[in-house]
Amino acid sequence: MRIIINKTEQETKKYSLLSTCPVIPLTETGNLNAQDVIALVEDSNFNTTLKTAISTNVPVIAIVTKDSECFRQALNLIHPHAVIYYEEGKMRSSQKVFAEATGLSVKTLEEICKYAVDNKLYPDIYVWKPREDSIITSQEPSQVDIVSFVPKAPQESPQETVKPVTPKPKAYTPAQTDLKTYINSCDRIIAVFKTSESADSNQVAAKLARQLNTVHLNIAADPVQKQNPYYAYSDGNTVNYNSSVMPGQYLVVEVDAQIPEALELIYGAAYKIVHVTADPHESLEPLRAWAGSGFRLDAVIPTQAKDAYNEFPVYSVEDFLKLL
Repeated sequence: MRIIINKTEQETKKYSLLSTCPVIPLTETGNLNAQDVIALVEDSNFNTTLKTAISTNVPVIAIVTKDSECFRQALNLIHPHAVIYYEEGKMRSSQKVFAEATGLSVKTLEEICKYAVDNKLYPDIYVWKPREDSIITSQEPSQVDIVSFVPKAPQESPQETVKPVTPKPKAYTPAQTDLKTYINSCDRIIAVFKTSESADSNQVAAKLARQLNTVHLNIAADPVQKQNPYYAYSDGNTVNYNSSVMPGQYLVVEVDAQIPEALELIYGAAYKIVHVTADPHESLEPLRAWAGSGFRLDAVIPTQAKDAYNEFPVYSVEDFLKLL
């Protein structure tokens, strides 16, 4: 199965890291087959994209807001069981094929797409259906209408007392990919370099990642290998990460300068460059050499002797985060 979605190439690369099947942009589809499924997410071009999708002869699902114009357009052309909608703060479907949630994750999207393929949810509409009164009262003559399908509102089930559920901690699902693929799947890279051996870049990078609720990627010749949900590590070639958690808008990358290829890759992709310093006797001259060579330097975060670095843009972790 392949999931074809109306998202950018960069976004689909990120989704593919979490999916067991390829996720590709709708703009790059080639020959489609019955094992492909198109997922349309509500956007400003939804109507045009929808008309393109229904002509492909593959299952199509839609993710829309309940009672929106996109919702109505989807119900006119897509199988009603394939319309996933947002209502009262939850993602829902008429068939309840997935657990209600505040958003739609990649894993849930894959589950819905598999359901669409298995149940052959091709775009469809009714060309005729009996009037309800002709079914209930047999004495009245039946009548024929040519109408578009409009589903009934789902019946509300009786209210039940539900015990509060304690949120489960993030699962750790080991996964691997190459460094460049992982980096390219992220929107904004915050690169963290240590200016001297005594500088605790690991602590600073971990704190930045915690504050941003994102992943801390440690790239080193001999990185610390631990299975923390929000921690990933790499030797400069392969990234070991938790596929249950992917970076959001930011990824914090701590890089060892002893791996020049990785250093060059991260420097070129970085949104912000941060240097972590410690003892001025060790850190000041290397920092001046870096800046004097014309390399980017967005922030210096000292772990000691903050006043010694006043010639540079000095920040605490908290103040640096305000720049983002």
